[in-house]
Amino acid sequence: MDKLFYLIAIVFMFCTCWVLQEENQLWDQQRQILKAANNKAVHASLFPVESLNAGTILIPENAAFQAYKEVLEENLGLDEMLQPKPGSPVLSQIRILHFEVIDEHSGRQFPFLYENSEYHLAKYLRGPAVVAVIEMDFPRIQTFQFTIRVPSIYEYARADI
Repeated sequence: MDKLFYLIAIVFMFCTCWVLQEENQLWDQQRQILKAANNKAVHASLFPVESLNAGTILIPENAAFQAYKEVLEENLGLDEMLQPKPGSPVLSQIRILHFEVIDEHSGRQFPFLYENSEYHLAKYLRGPAVVAVIEMDFPRIQTFQFTIRVPSIYEYARADI
């Protein structure tokens, strides 16, 4: 009888470890998918450059955000409300927490150290940049949900700096 309890305990521990490992791998895959899509979207949002007058790069924030959102929707298979469509690689709705364009309009001189304490970001920027942070709830087996938060910064690094 003791051996039966040991066997049940070992099988239970094995199954628990296996399920948690599968869940961890799925979390890693979801984060990689979000990171790749966010990087592509931030990269695309830097290109609606408005003016190159006198060597300055001006990025219209509305056009940049629209390009960012379109590329994010396309790469993750989302609808206009950022909900996953059938066949989408993501598991739940995406939220855009932060979107910021840093260019000559912002009044900052390049190079400078960009810091955002709310999202724990710091990067030395050598030129105009776009910063975006997205988040997704990751459903877990436990009763609570875990969020995946992914930041991306893409800069137009000027060679003269």
